[in-house]
Amino acid sequence: MALLTDKNKMQLILMGPQLTGNIGTPYPGAFHIGFRQDSEEEVDRINAAMNVDGIDVPAPSKIHGAWTIFYRSPWGVMIEVVA
Repeated sequence: MALLTDKNKMQLILMGPQLTGNIGTPYPGAFHIGFRQDSEEEVDRINAAMNVDGIDVPAPSKIHGAWTIFYRSPWGVMIEVVA
């Protein structure tokens, strides 16, 4: 697994199939783009704004101890917003 981050809270996470169990799964598989936030409230605000804008995003939930939204973009890539 490789995790790349920058000062703007962008995260690029790359996982091989041995970590995801998706051996033979074509891109995008477990590939996703993450946007780290400073608080759970910020994740909630982003979730509400996306739904108001007509983007069907599930409610945030605790995943691996973090307040997280996962949704699939229109082009098929998984997006994560996390605090």
